[in-house]
Amino acid sequence: MRLLTLLPFAVLFSIPLFAQSPPPAQRDPQAVAVVDAAITALGGSAAISQSQSWTFQAQIDGPMLNGTVSETVSVNAGPAAPVVMPNGVTIKKTPRAFPSAFVPSLIGAVLVKELKDPNYSMRYVGQTTLGSKAVTVVTFSLARTSFGIAQIWFFDSATGLPAGVEFRFPAQIGQAKSLPGTTIVSDYRSISGVLYPFRIVTVLPRRSLPETITLQSVSPSAAASMVPVASGGGAQ
Repeated sequence: MRLLTLLPFAVLFSIPLFAQSPPPAQRDPQAVAVVDAAITALGGSAAISQSQSWTFQAQIDGPMLNGTVSETVSVNAGPAAPVVMPNGVTIKKTPRAFPSAFVPSLIGAVLVKELKDPNYSMRYVGQTTLGSKAVTVVTFSLARTSFGIAQIWFFDSATGLPAGVEFRFPAQIGQAKSLPGTTIVSDYRSISGVLYPFRIVTVLPRRSLPETITLQSVSPSAAASMVPVASGGGAQ
């Protein structure tokens, strides 16, 4: 009898839990059309997806780093490393993501990755201006988390190309993760049939000075780099 008495309370308590479950990802057709047009303008999904790793040479000027740097970023998560758990069981754990200011350079790869990711909702917001440019605004949200809007993207209304993105929750490519902040991209140049922004200006939270990246070269590769490497640079 006690079990039967407690059962209705268990059902009542379970209803709010189910009601609080995050909704599935939703794709606004107008937002998808804007993102598809941007990917096409950048070179197309097939051309963008051919590259699995990139080596960048760049000049960075900003509050965290000044100087010339070289960095290799991979689209894969890298090899899983064996880790022994407290209970003695050995599992394979992927390497932790590390912050990288170069991910906005991979604006095409980020868009393709997130467009294919079923966990991202996309919503068309409308038209506004970014500086002197007329832009179209699309928001990306992680549907199954409590983070809400993850990124706000601004697309040039004239060219369809990404003009900027506000990383409220960073985008991740393999082990490299973009820094939270507002990034403005420009000076697109074609490398192996794909456009890359060669000027990237990022305003970071709690920092008065922006970080400016001027790319000197981009070398895409179809082979995934197992371990992303950063080298060079230094305070001036």
